[in-house]
Order: sequence, then C-alpha cells, then structure tokens
Amino acid sequence: MASSSTTSAASTIDFTFRVIESIAFSLHAILGITEPCTGCLKNAFQDHNNMVWWGWPVAGCGLAFVAFGNFAFQDDDMVLLALQWYIVTFHFGAIWYHIRLGHHPVVGMAPGIFIPIALTVIATRLQLQLQSSWWYLLLSMSLGTMACAAISFMLCRLLVKAPASTTTEDGEQTSWLSQPLHESDASSDASRTRD
Repeated sequence: MASSSTTSAASTIDFTFRVIESIAFSLHAILGITEPCTGCLKNAFQDHNNMVWWGWPVAGCGLAFVAFGNFAFQDDDMVLLALQWYIVTFHFGAIWYHIRLGHHPVVGMAPGIFIPIALTVIATRLQLQLQSSWWYLLLSMSLGTMACAAISFMLCRLLVKAPASTTTEDGEQTSWLSQPLHESDASSDASRTRD
C-alpha cells in the first residue's frame, strides 16, 4: 500500500499536469474550431489543404472535450485514463502530421511534449489504483504508447495527404511519410494529387 506522502505527491503531479493540459488544450481548441473562418493554422503550418477540411474543427472539439473532461471526470479513473490515452494518440498524430508535410522532425517536438505529460498522469493513476509492480506498469505503458503511435500513424496516412512535391531535384525525399504503405495506395495517392 502506498504511503500518504507518496499518494499526496502523485496527486499533486497528476493535478498539475492536468491543469497544464487543460489550459493548453482550451487555447488550441479555439484555434481548431475557428480554423475554417480564420485559416491561421493552415497558414502557419503551410498546409495547402493537405488535411481533410473537417480535421481542424474536429480536433478542436476533441481538445475542448479533453480540457473539460480533465476535471469533470477527475474522480472516474477509467474515463480519465481514456482521455489521457487520447492525448497521447492525438499528439503522436500531430508529430506525424508535421513529418508528413515535410517539416523538420524537430517541429514535432512542440506538440510531442504533451505525450510524456499524459503518460505521467496515466502512470500515477495506474500506480495508485492498481498498486502493481513497476514491471507491469512499464509493460502496459510501453504497449499502450506503441499502440497509440501506430493508430495515429495510420490516421495520419488516411487524413493527411503528402504535399505534391515531396522530392528534391536530387530525388531525395522531403517527407518521411510520403511513400505509400502498399502499391495499391500509390494509385490513390496519385489520384489525390491530381485533384
């Protein structure tokens, strides 16, 4: 059983990180929801309709729900854990989005900072609730993180098309995700660039 000082410290970290998430996600939710009217995100990220038109408003609504849910469901561990895993998946998706558009990989580090924050909240919740051993916690966190990265990669492939010119004059790829996963994807990628 965890001591009261350990529980208190974990609760403080959990609360602090959820406050950080909610403040940031509230601001980004406004940007995402209003994107069709302002165009500020597409201009900032040089996204020339590479992402589906409804992507930013849906992302904004998701972030608004997470910002609200971080405190509305703070006593419901299952809902809060689901929200945190969503945060991990969403921000892996942000990293893949930047790489798919040909941005420098370091650009993905900005949204990527929320991945360890969410994983810390998950770890503190799981540790306090399950009272499990460290290896079980490490295994479940590793598998969950890999699953989130894989899901977000596939969603990025479906929802964000690579820029039309993803090669330089030397034939070098400018986007890590620009190649189709399968040969059948090549024809769909080619038809999207013709549109």
